[in-house]
Amino acid sequence: MKDPLFAEYEGAPWLVRTEAEPTAEAEAAIVPHLALLKQYPMQPGVDREFIDDATPEGMVREDVAESGARLFFYRYEGQPPGPRILFYVHGGGFVRGNGKYCRLNARTFLRKLGFPSVACEYRTAPESRWPAALDDVHAAYRYLTGERGYAPSDIILAGESAGGNLAPALLARLKRLGQALPPALILFSPAADLTMRGPSLAANVGKDRFFPGGLGSAEYYCDPAEWKNPEASPYYADFAGFPDTYLAADDTEVLCSDTLAMAARMHAAGVRVKAHLYHGLIHGFPLEVPDVPESDEVYREIKGFFGFG
Repeated sequence: MKDPLFAEYEGAPWLVRTEAEPTAEAEAAIVPHLALLKQYPMQPGVDREFIDDATPEGMVREDVAESGARLFFYRYEGQPPGPRILFYVHGGGFVRGNGKYCRLNARTFLRKLGFPSVACEYRTAPESRWPAALDDVHAAYRYLTGERGYAPSDIILAGESAGGNLAPALLARLKRLGQALPPALILFSPAADLTMRGPSLAANVGKDRFFPGGLGSAEYYCDPAEWKNPEASPYYADFAGFPDTYLAADDTEVLCSDTLAMAARMHAAGVRVKAHLYHGLIHGFPLEVPDVPESDEVYREIKGFFGFG
């Protein structure tokens, strides 16, 4: 019997599925990682103190404050700051992810893709509700294209989970303002639809190793009246003219439907898109456990999909 979560997407030219169980290397990384995460639950003010925040030897870090955002730039010693830069918007359920987690993932993108990377630390809920986080991400983007002199065509935009909402929400805002968009978008396990109507939100409760109890309402982040605003739920955006987009997620995630539904809408709008679903891993795995074979495959696919050298 076909799984109803995926039946309507069977044969989609933009979808790749890896249905094998996790590799031994992935399982060995995931189990202790999940145990640590239980000590630092997804709650306001709870940061991941177990993360090593030391800048690795051979990397250079620069911190910049801009409006409500803080930016953390990373590049290798001797590496020029351009011409391309990866602009990373962190996850954390809109309530956390600043600090060590944000910076770690900027370093991961630098290690895996080789481009100078910048992470955006934004105001979080419930103290700062929508559109505060998006305003901060937009301010950071303006700083990159203003004071830093990057053209939109120089920017690779990336985000996971809540950041996978904010990154395409930024594109929806830029499009509304009639501004040029970056040419590349990378999304890991995006939380694209705040209405939370995707079937995996219920079907994968108990299967999702990261969110075994499922997700609650998004009211702490955004008023329900705005949930279908494309700048709050980018699933509802007009995707015509959006950049080439690569998505990766796991088929046991409660947010799996967000990846599938948004990729399908992008493809229908003429966007060049690829979505790769894995099985039995965890939410945001290319950043949570970046050095396992499945994550290595994701980064190789990203390079091939966008033609990065």
